Parts: sequence; structure tokens; C-alpha cells
Amino acid sequence: MFEVIEATSLGPRRSVVAVRFREELLVLGSSEAGVTLLATRSLLAQNEERATTAPDGSASSASFAGVFEAQLAAPSSEDDR
Repeated sequence: MFEVIEATSLGPRRSVVAVRFREELLVLGSSEAGVTLLATRSLLAQNEERATTAPDGSASSASFAGVFEAQLAAPSSEDDR
């Protein structure tokens, strides 16, 4: 099942949505033209811990920006190739 983590409006009928599907974080762009997959990251246990911890080691809020920035900083499985 899909779990919407956060959605941020970019204007009328435009938004960016962070969605969890199984062990993946999907970042989707939504507009009147449809839905586009912008990015995907693995949410293995190690990456989930990084997503809930701020760079200074403190617990971060579960805001869209916090989760998105943590996932962008985490190495992806594509980086291992």
C-alpha cells in the first residue's frame, strides 16, 4: 500500500508528494498534465534511521524538507554501480 509522507503545493493544481511504497521512497510531481516520478530511494533500515536523524544527530521533524534532504544525502543503490 502507498503511504503519503508529505505533500507540498507548488501552486494551483501542482504539487510534490513524498510517498512510501514498500521499502521505497518515491518523490512524485503532480500537475494538470499528470503524475511524474521525480526520484526514488531505498528505505532499508539504515536509510530510515538517517531520514529521522538530523545532520547534528538530533531527531528531526518529519517534514517534507527534512525527509527529502536526508534522502538526497543518503547514498542510493544506483550510486553503488
